[in-house]
Amino acid sequence: MSGNTARTILALDRRGDLAFTGSSIRFDTPAIFGGQLLAQVLFAAGNTLESERPASHLHAHFLSFGDPRRKLEFKVRRVKDGRSISVRQVEVVQEERLLMLATVAFAQSGDGYEFCRPMPDRPRPTALSDDGGIGFSLGTDADAFPFQVGVCPGTDAGGCNTSSIWVRSLLDAGGSPLWQQMLFAFISDATVLQSALGPHGLAFDTPGLVVATVNHTIWFHRALGLGDWILIDSECPSTGAGRAVSLAHAYSEAGELQCTVAQEGVLKGAR
Repeated sequence: MSGNTARTILALDRRGDLAFTGSSIRFDTPAIFGGQLLAQVLFAAGNTLESERPASHLHAHFLSFGDPRRKLEFKVRRVKDGRSISVRQVEVVQEERLLMLATVAFAQSGDGYEFCRPMPDRPRPTALSDDGGIGFSLGTDADAFPFQVGVCPGTDAGGCNTSSIWVRSLLDAGGSPLWQQMLFAFISDATVLQSALGPHGLAFDTPGLVVATVNHTIWFHRALGLGDWILIDSECPSTGAGRAVSLAHAYSEAGELQCTVAQEGVLKGAR
């Protein structure tokens, strides 16, 4: 699968005023990757607006695992269309089984007070080297998962409840603000819960470990550019009862806070 094919999959087929269909990127897993569904939900909701507005908030509940071999339906409901805010509810359905229920808010930009949490002191992506610098990869599949990913040394070590990861999309960096937000939603589901593994000395590939998203929230504060480097800095405040919660802040390389993410997931199995 090429990066262009991945982009085609994220852009759904319209089947009516409030209805879309889509397919899934095929990874070596039996379930649909959650970040793909988050991106597709943003596409469906955003393409029912009368005029373009950037998303300000996405909240999604993962209710059932989906089969990546089967078609998906996206059913949108117009909840509100105000002068400055629009709200949409999206159901993701596969063969009459509800996979995800999401709410997306879109807000017209306006004047207001400005403040953002400072970016923590982390190694920059330019620190990449062969002797202890940031280690980079293209994810699990360079074609289906077209992101360059780098973990800052030490932040994902055993016993540490933080994780700092630089990401950059290798897809076309152009396009609408909605496309940039879709890309961020896609990659955010693959990075935030990393901070919940460190306190237990675990990794995503630990044998017997079960990690799955339960709910995922993104607040979009400022314009994104996923063709440039973005730091996703996360912290896990708690794991227990088979679940984990992680909170993350995403920064441009210049240090501007662009998004805040909260994710709850299943975390159990490996002992």
